[in-house]
Amino acid sequence: MLSPSCPDDGCICKPLTSARRGDRVVVRHLQGAEADRTRLREMGIREEVEVHMVCGGGPVIAHVQGAKVCLSVRLAETILVAPA
Repeated sequence: MLSPSCPDDGCICKPLTSARRGDRVVVRHLQGAEADRTRLREMGIREEVEVHMVCGGGPVIAHVQGAKVCLSVRLAETILVAPA
């Protein structure tokens, strides 16, 4: 399924909120406000980084580069990912 909000034609990425517990995904794009993108990158969430989903369905909890992070649904929706 193509993402209507993806900046690249033909990309199959989806928001991080669509990933399920146990999924391993790779960050393809960060969207949203510049301040949000900067904060995500400071947390280690940047393009081409693998994310392992721990919990979703409310706040999103994921392992990113050896750290566990908790993200609001609003912020997680701005992270576009593809299967690892």
